[in-house]
Amino acid sequence: MLLREVIAINYKSAKKTALEIKSTSPTVLIGENDCGKTTSLNSARLLLEQSFSASIPNDKTEKNDLSHTALTKTEINAHLREQGLPELFELTEDYQQKFIVCIGKFQVEDFDKDAEDISNHLKWVLESARLMDDQCRYFYKARVINADTGTTEIYYSHDHPDEQNLASIYSSTQAQVNAAMTTHNPEEENLINDNGEGRYTIYEKIRSILNTVSCSYKFVKFSDDAKHKKWKQDLQAAFPEYAYLSWNESLEGITKAANAILSDSIEAEVTRAKKISGMLRTRAQAKINQKLEELGIQNEVPSIESISASVNFELKNQLTDLFVGKDSTEESVHIDNQGEGIKRQIWFALLRLQAEQASETNKRYVWCFDEPETHLHPRAQREFINTLRLLSEQHFQILVSTHSTIFVNASKLEDINTFKIENSYTKIGAIAEVGDIFDTLGVMNSDFLFFNKFLVVEGNTEQALIPLLYHKYTGCTLRENNIQLINLKGCTNEDVANDLLDSLIDGFAKRDDLSIYIFDADTNKQEDAQTFVVGKQDLEDSLPAREHAIKSVT
Repeated sequence: MLLREVIAINYKSAKKTALEIKSTSPTVLIGENDCGKTTSLNSARLLLEQSFSASIPNDKTEKNDLSHTALTKTEINAHLREQGLPELFELTEDYQQKFIVCIGKFQVEDFDKDAEDISNHLKWVLESARLMDDQCRYFYKARVINADTGTTEIYYSHDHPDEQNLASIYSSTQAQVNAAMTTHNPEEENLINDNGEGRYTIYEKIRSILNTVSCSYKFVKFSDDAKHKKWKQDLQAAFPEYAYLSWNESLEGITKAANAILSDSIEAEVTRAKKISGMLRTRAQAKINQKLEELGIQNEVPSIESISASVNFELKNQLTDLFVGKDSTEESVHIDNQGEGIKRQIWFALLRLQAEQASETNKRYVWCFDEPETHLHPRAQREFINTLRLLSEQHFQILVSTHSTIFVNASKLEDINTFKIENSYTKIGAIAEVGDIFDTLGVMNSDFLFFNKFLVVEGNTEQALIPLLYHKYTGCTLRENNIQLINLKGCTNEDVANDLLDSLIDGFAKRDDLSIYIFDADTNKQEDAQTFVVGKQDLEDSLPAREHAIKSVT
């Protein structure tokens, strides 16, 4: 299951925002301080962490995460209709009551329907998810927090019976669903046994009714107890696992990252432990049932024929502690007693380990990084964002809130989201051109020129052709490989370009290490390690000659 969009309503400065989340590349959030980037990261957290909630005033605190001029239920419904979504609220007498709402758009993957230990309601949500234009199936999940009481309710969007007495069908008992079958599906239409044998399950009967009666697409409240036990179980069994990772929470972040990463490495051992646990459970249950039989309770109560018990052994693989062994200490030291620098290095190493493992798994993760560039050298920042890009190609969805020009420079324009405050509230935008990045980050061009290579070409023809040839040859764009193209607009301007590059990168690197020059043959330039001459006269008359120069750039 993938999280593809987060809609936040009445949550701090996110009065009415929508953030699209990429599935195979990092989603980058840029903007000035206090413009809603962290709030957007926490909006995803509200959807994926049952224990995390918004702050509501109470006897202990006056902290309030509700937007100052919050939308009413009527206004929220109107906003959702504008987005092509069903209404969330039924308008009652307390229509002025305020709520914080976070809505996630989830993409269903083929294996999601095979998830075990999920509620019947979620099973139906997954099976009835709507097919969109991209041929993927999606559903929406909403978390609604009452701004007066702080209580949470969960809603799912799906086809739901129009018949009022079927409103709570998802939590039906065997007797209740049998009665519903008699009333609403006596011919047992659409009744399918998924295993092809044995009795029909409660869910199979529920599904047959839902596929038979008249339904409408709407948000439906998820029935649960006060502790949200069923929702918590569904989160663990089917939804992506969320992690908020920042240097300020380095120890917790390291432990959570280590759990996720290292669990892939010990999957075989965990599987074996589960098998052994199952065998012992069967043996223990047989012993307990024998003891209950020997007690003869059934002999004391005539209506009881037999009595038995169910035994479960909870098995949980969890990394509990990390210890650091150093040549300066006699024994390993708990990571909590290490400096922040050591913690960062270990965290970074764990991320690289996961990126290199490239393991196959159906488990999905949403990892949110809040200003990870803090205290990192420019080279370390480049390595860090490259590692995040590798992770995003696996089973990790990566969100990065950053002020780093290096992070932004290594990202595709379509992956970058701009955040700004407009009329006191967050507005999320897209990048149309590089100049938008300068404006959003508040940087000068010279702050942005931390490229791996500068490719200097003679004129407009090369400026148009070289990027196309490079992409055809490498499969990547110049920008994706951190290469800046510079148009001399005439070979006589070479010295001017050299002086400009020298002034920009002085103290960071040598120009000869970063720059590659491509000239037409009619310029009579001499070739060397940095300079390449192409064509009989110019580039167009001998395109195959491009390859050697392009290899030097890559």
